[in-house]
Amino acid sequence: MRLKKGPPDLILFLTALTLLGIGLIMVFSSSAVTASVRYGDAYYFFKRQVLWSIIGIGALLITMKINYQKLKSLALPAMIIALVCLILVVTPLGIEVNSSNRWLGIGSARLFAPSELAKLAVVMFLARTMEVNIDRMKDFVKGVLPYLTIIAVVCGLIMLQPDLGTAFVVAATIFFMMMAAGARASHLIAIAAAGAAAVVAAIVVAPYRMARLTAFLNPWKYANEEGFQTIQSLYALGSGGLFGLGLGRSRQKFFYLPEQHTDFIFAILGEELGFLGAIVVIALFLLFAWRGFKIAINAPDNFGSLLAAGITVLITFQAAINIGVVCVRSIAGYRHYPAVYQPRGVVFVVYPDRGRFVAEYIPLQHESLRYSGLFTCPASTEVRRPNMKMIISGGGTGGHIYPALAIAEGVRARRPEAHILYVGSRQGMESVIVPQRGFEYAAVDIAGIDRSSMLKACLLYTSPSPRD
Repeated sequence: MRLKKGPPDLILFLTALTLLGIGLIMVFSSSAVTASVRYGDAYYFFKRQVLWSIIGIGALLITMKINYQKLKSLALPAMIIALVCLILVVTPLGIEVNSSNRWLGIGSARLFAPSELAKLAVVMFLARTMEVNIDRMKDFVKGVLPYLTIIAVVCGLIMLQPDLGTAFVVAATIFFMMMAAGARASHLIAIAAAGAAAVVAAIVVAPYRMARLTAFLNPWKYANEEGFQTIQSLYALGSGGLFGLGLGRSRQKFFYLPEQHTDFIFAILGEELGFLGAIVVIALFLLFAWRGFKIAINAPDNFGSLLAAGITVLITFQAAINIGVVCVRSIAGYRHYPAVYQPRGVVFVVYPDRGRFVAEYIPLQHESLRYSGLFTCPASTEVRRPNMKMIISGGGTGGHIYPALAIAEGVRARRPEAHILYVGSRQGMESVIVPQRGFEYAAVDIAGIDRSSMLKACLLYTSPSPRD
């Protein structure tokens, strides 16, 4: 039977375009500083996002004119291609980013993440096969077990990258699609229990995942380590208040919050647009979910119903996880890596000269920054003295520590023989971060300034002498 193509859902269409527009604005606002420092172009990430948005809108307009029934013939080929790509990405052909092989590309240029292709391919394949086997979904062996096998294969390949977050999203999407297809409640409960046990096992066997879980339970206790990123996201949200600091006026995006333009962009949104702006975005996703499920309920056949339900769950569930991560309601799937920061000031290099120590400063200009994972000093200001020794200090927050470390790494890259000593507090986050970077660390006792004593000293200094 040939189904007649109906009109598009205008509310869903406008909701998606609104979310896209907000996303583009926030990508630019949150990434301009990072892009300027890393690539010398504040619009670097924004232009890439605009390009992919144009491609996406073009694909949307094309697919809107195609009857979704034609997707049935593409379900199996898409699934095979996705599985092949998932296998290739864990081979030397995959590009490693942040200790995970999640990208395929040419050389160091990243083209696409196979796991993103796998998400859509899984939804299409399940919608097609569940339509055929809809009467068998009550039977565990003939109806449910084949899809558990799909979960094991797809999620297993994704875990090899490793990427627990994406594997969890794929597994949850398959679970909800089985629910929509009419699987028994007893089977679903057993699957949920087994899935929870699998997640726990995945966390226990990986020390860094256990560290994230521990930090999630009490991020303030691990503020120097795994809890750092979570706390910085809370600072961003808390700083926004009800109406926000204003678009483009975020402070946390100045390298206090890692991954501020990707995983934690919602925190920057909350900081700049406030509680009301965050609520508007959440409301738009809820509206998207409502229209998506309404389409699934009113679809003329099971394939369309399952396809709409799967895509809706896939998008809204990912959004819920991301927002939950920022708001400390789920576990961040990112091991924070400090970004390169542009220090504004001087570096004091100390070296022995005729039995005494002389301080020489190196002014740091914007043109000296070349992003390569390390900070490099300009050649015109490079110090070439024998037996160079350097004392550097910075602590309290990431905005002080990471610039100091970037400078120290730049000096070490140019002068491997230099002796670099980092001075900081005994309890501050620098006491953990600096030794991990391989620098000698000297801890000192630091106390607050006694302002009353300063006032007394100033009064005594300005008082007239008895001889006068």
